[in-house]
Amino acid sequence: MMSTSSCKSARGAVALAAVLLGFCWASAQATAEQSGDAAELGVELNKMEEHGAGGCRLSFVFRNGTDERLDNFKLDLVMFGQDDVIARRLIVDASPLRPGKTTVKLIDVDGLACGDIATILVNDLPGCVLGREDSRDCIEVVALQSRAEATLTK
Repeated sequence: MMSTSSCKSARGAVALAAVLLGFCWASAQATAEQSGDAAELGVELNKMEEHGAGGCRLSFVFRNGTDERLDNFKLDLVMFGQDDVIARRLIVDASPLRPGKTTVKLIDVDGLACGDIATILVNDLPGCVLGREDSRDCIEVVALQSRAEATLTK
């Protein structure tokens, strides 16, 4: 049987744990809200597959979680080989990206095998701006992810 002072100590520890848990949850929510912009606009390299005579087909998934239609969403892509030397540069038009919509775009890279692409750099998103009054360059807030063999970076 527990004494009264032991019960009070246990209740105090539970109360302290609850307060700390609440603080951690509130802190995590604030951090998520501050970094929410990056999660609102996402570009994912989903798949790479051989295509044609020595070419590679890149499957990209675009997530526009903003409330803005992006009529100008071009990607300046630089592909690096396994030796970290630039193998190809492409400007790809993925527009329009409708608000709240996920879109898939296929990009054919002729003359460059998928296995020869180690990294794809999103060098810029020229002309893409988010926000009407407090405008931000899209490259600053876009979140990148790769499920394919190559790394996607900015």
